[in-house]
Amino acid sequence: MTKGIYLIRNNINGKLYIGSSKNIKNRWMDHKARLRAKTHRNDYLQKSWHKYGEDNFEFEIIEKCSLVKLEERELHFITLFKTFKRKFGYNLSTKTGRQLILDEEVLEKKSKSTKKQWKNKQTRKKMLQGIKKSWKNNPTRAIGAKKSGIKRRDNRSVIKLDMQENILEKYNNRREAFLKNGKNRNIYKVLEGKIKSTNSYIYIYTS
Repeated sequence: MTKGIYLIRNNINGKLYIGSSKNIKNRWMDHKARLRAKTHRNDYLQKSWHKYGEDNFEFEIIEKCSLVKLEERELHFITLFKTFKRKFGYNLSTKTGRQLILDEEVLEKKSKSTKKQWKNKQTRKKMLQGIKKSWKNNPTRAIGAKKSGIKRRDNRSVIKLDMQENILEKYNNRREAFLKNGKNRNIYKVLEGKIKSTNSYIYIYTS
């Protein structure tokens, strides 16, 4: 049973999918079964598999490692090959334990979809009702929550990268990133997709 990091390569366009497993052989069999059945969770990889055909995809083990190193090494190779960028790969998102890197394209689509829904009066009313209900039922809602540091809905982890997309630091949430980087409010704008970077750094949610 081989543990480690693997890739799926499209030999036509060179794009890669990076993954990790404690049993690579079984994981690859699972990938193929789902792709053949058109039930793979990665829609982008699924469409490409259908477009180019199974014979044009190649499987390769790129590193064997211990179970405790799987998350770290998977994230390393995803960053190294930039496979969360549509230009280079198929990792629309990659889960390494609780870590998650979302592709910029997915974030942009979500943002456009939300804006489109917001323009519709009936949809906007339903969205507002849902937000109010969620806030009302939120056990952490309290006066002074911001000042007291009570965990709020901005509890997704954040990764800080340089302009070459090398990972520099990780934070428990966006407020921690804000506080540890000179209270730069542009960090929020980067996370929301309004600007690409601030002070030559990129910030993205990881979970």
